[in-house]
Amino acid sequence: MKLSTLSTLSILLLSVLVLTVSCQEDDKKRSFFIRSKRLLEKEKYREAIDLLNEAVRIDSTFKEGFLNRGNAYFGYAEPEMAVADFTKAISIDSNYAEAYYNRSNVLYEQGKYKEALSDLNKVTELYPDSAYVFSNRGSVQMMLKNEAEALADFNRTIELDVNFKDAYANKGVVLFNQEKYEEAKQNFNKALEFDNQLFEVYNNLGMIDLAQGKTDKALEKFNQSLKIKPSFSYALNNRGYLYLQQKKLKKAEKDLRQSLFYNSENPQAHRNLGLCFLEASDWENAILGLEKAIEINPDISETYYPLGKALLQMEDKQKACKAFEKAMEIDGLESIPESKLACR
Repeated sequence: MKLSTLSTLSILLLSVLVLTVSCQEDDKKRSFFIRSKRLLEKEKYREAIDLLNEAVRIDSTFKEGFLNRGNAYFGYAEPEMAVADFTKAISIDSNYAEAYYNRSNVLYEQGKYKEALSDLNKVTELYPDSAYVFSNRGSVQMMLKNEAEALADFNRTIELDVNFKDAYANKGVVLFNQEKYEEAKQNFNKALEFDNQLFEVYNNLGMIDLAQGKTDKALEKFNQSLKIKPSFSYALNNRGYLYLQQKKLKKAEKDLRQSLFYNSENPQAHRNLGLCFLEASDWENAILGLEKAIEINPDISETYYPLGKALLQMEDKQKACKAFEKAMEIDGLESIPESKLACR
């Protein structure tokens, strides 16, 4: 789930203006700021940036100007400039919660989870009763694999707002990762009570059914997810994997190719497509798919095992043994049957 974003478009100007700014200049600053907010609402980020440049030129301590220019830069896909502006706003006011919060969102999108967590810790000090802040911090804790802390944050979110659907959904993900499937299911279903169009949640319920061997129910959930959002790559990948398990190779290949069409950087989809070709004895395409999965994520041992098998079929014993060795290295094993047979 994506992080929720605080709205900063309605921030009020300070009622007491800086004394060193003339009335005329102050009126200009106000005008630039108000006009820029209207442009931000219309997602006209470049024009908003130009106006906010003028506002902060007039008043270099105008924290709201830097905050909204940071928002505009983020919308304009210039995250480094956004971070710089949020940091400037914080330098003006070290307790400026909105700047910490919005900077954490940009850092999250950049994969800088520890820095995002630090900002959200500050915001929880300033706003200890904000459900949104605890929900976002829980999401960051998930990315850092701090499951206990994530659960605590989602529980706190629900205490503050019992109708916070994302908290139930994300709590369900943590419980799923802990293999607490029934508790996870309860939270996913609770999220659906508030919004029955949460396609991600139907996909996650399908994953629980798949883990419990309930393939028919899993297929129903994946279909429901894709009915709501046909382009949802994860549900396409998961349904394709289910078809692969059922040896329905044409259906599996179709879903997996569609999944990669919508998200070409999903290593699991490349791996599953490689497995599909492996099952069909198409060794060359199997190797291509599995090697692409490794290129994106080289730390999944389950990709190296089938790659070794495909390479053996192509009579490339040297590369096959390297693949088996890598799998054993990741899993901390001294030997595997495939390696014993092929790499003596």
